[in-house]
Parts: sequence; C-alpha cells; structure tokens
Amino acid sequence: MKKLVYGLLAVAVLMGAAKAADVYHLVTGHAVSATTASQVHSTAFANGVNTIRVVADDAAFIAVAATNPFASNTTGFFVPADTPVFLSIQGGDFLAYRASDTSGMIYVQEVSK
Repeated sequence: MKKLVYGLLAVAVLMGAAKAADVYHLVTGHAVSATTASQVHSTAFANGVNTIRVVADDAAFIAVAATNPFASNTTGFFVPADTPVFLSIQGGDFLAYRASDTSGMIYVQEVSK
C-alpha cells in the first residue's frame, strides 16, 4: 500500500511540474482594430520577447515579420474567433492584422516563461 501511495504522490508532483513549465507571464499588451478593407500593423515587439499570445474577437488573418508583414486571406495565418494562439517571434517583429468577415479587434500579449 505504501508503494502505491508513494507512486501516486510522485505522479502528482511530476504533473504539477509539467503545468508550472507552461506558465506565461504578461510583459505588455496591444489592442488593434481593423476591417476587411485594410490591414493594421502593431508596434514592434520588445527585445527579449520571444512569444506572443494572440486572440481575435472575430476571425482574422495575421502575419509576423521583422519588416512590413502582410496579412491577407491568401497569405495570412488564420486565427479563429476567441481562440488563443501562441506564436514564436523575435524582438522587433511586427504583427499585421486583417479582419476576416467584419471589423474586429485583435488582442496581442507579449509573454515570457
């Protein structure tokens, strides 16, 4: 019985460690508004930031690049509405955003582990 208890305790500790590795800390946030007629660029992401969390209130297309990213319904990365997406970036990158069907907002958080 002791071995079972110790085994379950070890599994619980390991599961807790795995969850702790997936914790992100908010560095700063951006809110960008756009329509289907035009795309909008974010400000440059901070140096040292390598991950962003993107959530759009309506479906959208995004692109990330160091200079002049272009987001369209043929070249952009599709982001479903209300679905958090984590992307690897480099400090100084920009995000381009274009709404899919209607005008909408996209929320971008610079995060770190």
